[in-house]
Amino acid sequence: MTFLRKILGWLFKGLAVLAVLFVIFFTSLVVLTRHERALAKDFIGLLGQHQFAQAHAMFAEEAQQAYPLHQLKAEFGAAQAYTGSWFSNIQIANGLKTIAGEMTTAEDCKSTVEFVFRDQLIVGFRVAGLCETGEHST
Repeated sequence: MTFLRKILGWLFKGLAVLAVLFVIFFTSLVVLTRHERALAKDFIGLLGQHQFAQAHAMFAEEAQQAYPLHQLKAEFGAAQAYTGSWFSNIQIANGLKTIAGEMTTAEDCKSTVEFVFRDQLIVGFRVAGLCETGEHST
C-alpha cells in the first residue's frame, strides 16, 4: 500500500509540474504578443473610423506596396466599427508573430481576423466575414 501511495504521489507531482510549465508557457506567449494585440486592435479601430491613412501607416513597407491605400479604402469603406476583440490563437516562429481571433461590432456582427507582425509592424492581415454597415450576424 505504501508503494502505491509513493507512485501516486510522484504521479501527482509530475502532473503538477506539467501544469505549472503549461501556465508559464501560455503566459509567456500572451506577454510576448501584448504589443501586437494592441496594434491589431488599434488597426481595426482605425479602419472602423475610416482613418485609412493612419491604418496604412501601421504596415511594414512591403505590406504597404502589396496592399495600397486605395485598396484598403475600397475594401473597408463600408465596414462597421469593431468594439470588441478576442485573440485565441498565437504563434511565434521565424521572427514572425501571428495572432488570430474574432472581432465584434456594437451590432453583434462578428468577423474572424488574422494578423502577422514583424518588428512590431503589420506584414499581413486577413479579415473573414467583414461586417458592413447595416449587416448583422445570424
